[in-house]
Amino acid sequence: MALDLGKHSREGWLEVVRWLCAQACTVHVVEEACGFGWQFHRDLLALGVDAIVCAPQMLNGKRKTDKLDARALATLLFDFTVRGNQRALKKVRCPEVAAHRRRSEGRHRSQMVEARKRLETIGRAMMWDHDHHEVPEGWWGVRKWPKLKAELLQRGKEWLVGLLEPLRQCIIPLVERIKALDEIIEKHTEAMNLTAPAPKGLGGATRVRMAAEVQDWHRFNNRKQMGSYMGVCPSEHSSGGKQRFGSIDRMGNRRLRTLSVEAVWRLKKWNSGWRGFKLFPHVFGEGVKIGNGIKKKAVVACARLLIIDLWRIETGRMKLEDVGLVAA
Repeated sequence: MALDLGKHSREGWLEVVRWLCAQACTVHVVEEACGFGWQFHRDLLALGVDAIVCAPQMLNGKRKTDKLDARALATLLFDFTVRGNQRALKKVRCPEVAAHRRRSEGRHRSQMVEARKRLETIGRAMMWDHDHHEVPEGWWGVRKWPKLKAELLQRGKEWLVGLLEPLRQCIIPLVERIKALDEIIEKHTEAMNLTAPAPKGLGGATRVRMAAEVQDWHRFNNRKQMGSYMGVCPSEHSSGGKQRFGSIDRMGNRRLRTLSVEAVWRLKKWNSGWRGFKLFPHVFGEGVKIGNGIKKKAVVACARLLIIDLWRIETGRMKLEDVGLVAA
């Protein structure tokens, strides 16, 4: 029977795979990770297919078409499955349905925060543009808005208040939604089996969001794997006897990287005895004044050390006190 293996819908490909499986064929499928979810991959697995999801990569240089990419992926799949070249494809872990939903809640929260910041910036820029430069952080808040509104009215800018009021009415529901998501996320602590004590200052919601991004702390065998997944390994350009390192490669989970950096700043206030801060006394010491460039590099280094310490704590390799952390 001749098969047209051109472009098909998802349902069409499932029918083709189902027919091949009925003919006692061994079917191998490779897909690139994209923004269309995991259901198609799960449907393939349900049919008994050896399905692989790989990280997107440049396959054909400057010439990119669906046909060329499919051919290149098929070649890589042959190397991976038949020739045993495990470096041909970078496999992406498919999350379980429950874990996928928990991770989506944390990412949805981040999107709500970005939307709030965007609207807040629009209002601030509007006031700056019309010669009102004393704009407090969180100008839309219940306590700050009445005072700001009175100042604007006193300066005869009723029309500006009329523009800012609708913005504020959009921001407040977003803030309420963020708080509700925090409560929902924090309830997943037991479901994710996070039994180890949490460090003071990390926050229950942040801890759950980190675990949701990692999916399973036990799947990493050493600290290098953990740092690589986070994307904080140094870039490298070495040849012969010369070795040159650059800035971090950012080839990892950017959401986990952001959460770790934010956690470092909170730990600086609530857990200043952590060993990461002791490695950089010239940055985190009392009364130290230093440039932002050096400070950012130190924070990123601490973020890498923090995620490794959390991995060790969550997998039972060490306790909080071993790294200078205090329990919440």
